[in-house]
Amino acid sequence: MSVVRVATCQFPVSARIGANLGYVTRQARAAKRRGADVAHFPEGALSGYAGPDFETFTDFDWDALRHVTAEVQRTSL
Repeated sequence: MSVVRVATCQFPVSARIGANLGYVTRQARAAKRRGADVAHFPEGALSGYAGPDFETFTDFDWDALRHVTAEVQRTSL
């Protein structure tokens, strides 16, 4: 039987996409070092959450989110 190890990751998500990216990449690499095959993050881990972190998605920087999402995908974990 195959085993898949999943790391569940949590950090203080904010409206700062770049800061969130730093947490995601650091925690994903740490998860890999500890033997995880998959790192699980909350749905708003990169963007932050409308409501608690910023008022609405009106004028949200979607290009920045696409850029950091692509950066996560390119990261060798």
